[in-house]
Amino acid sequence: PISDDALATDNRRLVRLDGAATVRVALIDGAPRPVPREDEVFFAARALEMAGERPGELDVDVLQLPSLSAQSLVNYDVMVVANVGEMPP
Repeated sequence: PISDDALATDNRRLVRLDGAATVRVALIDGAPRPVPREDEVFFAARALEMAGERPGELDVDVLQLPSLSAQSLVNYDVMVVANVGEMPP
């Protein structure tokens, strides 16, 4: 156990219980461009793919707004909504 002291914030420890080897990230692109290198989400996806401490730690998928459904998002751990004015039901 961690003993209490005057600084309460250091009396806690965070533990990841999931233990999943890969974090699945959905980048939802609300305004895709015909040329990928002209699209902000293209660069966000590349940056996230390189951000893990080890290869394959983040599995990043770019999804287009018209093809979204609640069922298509259930397997993602994190969702980033980019350039979306309004989410469909």
